[in-house]
Amino acid sequence: MERAATLHDGIITTQLMTQYRMNDSIAQWASKEMYGGLLKSSSSVSSHLLIDSPFVKPTWITQCPLLLLDTRMPYGSLSVGCEEHLDPAGTGSFYNEGEADIVEQHVFSLLYAGVRATAIAVQSPYVAQVQLLRERLDVLPEAAGVEVATIDSFQGREADAVIISMVRSNTLGAVGFLGDSRRMNVAISRARKHIAVVCDSSTICHNTFLARLLRHIRYFGRVKHAEPGSFGGSGLCMDPMLPTIS
Repeated sequence: MERAATLHDGIITTQLMTQYRMNDSIAQWASKEMYGGLLKSSSSVSSHLLIDSPFVKPTWITQCPLLLLDTRMPYGSLSVGCEEHLDPAGTGSFYNEGEADIVEQHVFSLLYAGVRATAIAVQSPYVAQVQLLRERLDVLPEAAGVEVATIDSFQGREADAVIISMVRSNTLGAVGFLGDSRRMNVAISRARKHIAVVCDSSTICHNTFLARLLRHIRYFGRVKHAEPGSFGGSGLCMDPMLPTIS
């Protein structure tokens, strides 16, 4: 990345000015949230998509840089099986079996479109969810090479396609450390060409920072209401309603 030096109170500081990693729709989020709108995208990466990779087929997914897979249905109900659960091992971590199913479905959609397994990374902030996702994907030969990691352990790395399972889904709107803006911004910016966020928008939108993220995805990408076991879900929505920020 290019840097520009500025002088503040006699101290020289540097700011990132041009990035050479992400599709611009992804980079604009990082620019707004972390760099005061100053981060610009190089023309060499600003429009790159999964479809630009060798042997990748043209599908709506491979031509979509930002995707929200929403477990909350259009009329307010939650997809069956998409509730959060506290880890019975007493770790204090959470997991969500429905989201794990949806992540698995999306991984296969990418693989069947020709995206290499080693170009796909799955992240979650919760250790219990990472363990569940690893169990699901490790038994599938086609998914060998897909990396599954916590958000913190994936810092400093990147992938063409990144899927994030947010896990939290409850009536209180409790999001825990999902509301840590630095952690989530780093997670989003690991993706070069495609980022898919799996979450319950009704819970997530109780946090204003996360609500901004979902609205950014809606504006620059696509939203799909997703159900475990049926990737067709209830259809692709370009501009669905999201819950009001309280």
